Amino acid sequence: MDYLNSRGISTDPHKIVSGKIFVDLSSGRSKNKVYDAYRNGASLIFTTKSITDPDLPVIKVKNVNQTLMQLLGTYYGRIQEKMKLIAIGGSSQKEVVSDMLNNIFCYGLDSFKDTDVGELRTFKECKDLEAIYTKMSALSAVGVDKLPFAIDFNEETSQVIAKLDIDFGILTGFGGCNLSEYTSKELSYTMELFSRVPENKPILINIDEPLSLDFVSKNKSALLITYGLNKKSAVTATSINTDDKMEFTYCLQRTMLTCSGNKVEPFEIPIKLNTLGEESLYNAMAAITCAIYYDYDIDHIKRALSTYNGAKRRCQTVYKGRFTVIDNDCSSLSDLETAFKTIQAMNFRKLYPFVTISKEQNPKTHDKKMKILSEWAHVLGCEELILKKDSTLQRGSVEKK
Repeated sequence: MDYLNSRGISTDPHKIVSGKIFVDLSSGRSKNKVYDAYRNGASLIFTTKSITDPDLPVIKVKNVNQTLMQLLGTYYGRIQEKMKLIAIGGSSQKEVVSDMLNNIFCYGLDSFKDTDVGELRTFKECKDLEAIYTKMSALSAVGVDKLPFAIDFNEETSQVIAKLDIDFGILTGFGGCNLSEYTSKELSYTMELFSRVPENKPILINIDEPLSLDFVSKNKSALLITYGLNKKSAVTATSINTDDKMEFTYCLQRTMLTCSGNKVEPFEIPIKLNTLGEESLYNAMAAITCAIYYDYDIDHIKRALSTYNGAKRRCQTVYKGRFTVIDNDCSSLSDLETAFKTIQAMNFRKLYPFVTISKEQNPKTHDKKMKILSEWAHVLGCEELILKKDSTLQRGSVEKK
């Protein structure tokens, strides 16, 4: 396959440069993406469409998805056979679990002392197959054979996942959201993902989220491992301290078999994190359990977590001096609730919430956000609330009830 001596493969015509191969995944009759890829310098184009222009380097195929997988497998040296893929679904905390696991898997490798290479560990979300294969190849080159990544509830991501072999599934929960907030398509996409976890491979679920069991109900053969504060869960936490940092005792309450067949008997061990909030507790339970399954020594896990300072903009302490600044990307209402719950567990004298109100949001979302802000402002005793709206700052006192 000499034509694979190219500059890479892409399904996005805008990412095509001279010498790159383009695989057309577009549906319908439009041939625009094919011509865009050609104009950008595609060396070869695979498509299901009939192209009569003899100048275009086109190969017509029956199954373009199968063709893409074959091309990627050949170009990257069958890298997926060497890599364990860990798919993480659920609320926005899935990105944090992915980030935490990457830190554990990469900790202690000499190759990661190089800052540029260290950027590999920041891969969190699954966007397209090319990105995943590129990341797998780069990680394999420095001695890492596991790739955790977060997935979104959408059709595009679902189609990507459907082509991959998942070795381990994690479902973090839904941040207190109701099923009505997700469309039937979103639910079916996620259920499809977890139905693809192979027989006797683990699905780790947050048992404190009642919706979690619904999302894995299609898979009757995978091995379910539960975690949470429920006393019946396989993994739980005790002796929880949430002052300035999270401290707790990790408790494995059931015998567990690792991927290599080693038996891990129930045990307890104290864990210290540099992160804040109850969500950090859940994220750590998931990450630790996954790492144990892959035969990582608990001392290695503890050392790795001691160096982990949190995912970017996830209740992250960005300044600490005369005052403390905590940054959280509240992309959903549940994220906003989570941020305030984290702050509630902290010791502070005065609190000044700084919240951005986007003009692009639905007015109903504005109303819900303002209701949450008002309720928490009173719970936490805030005297002032600072809103950023349309590039302007608005400060307002909180009315006493």
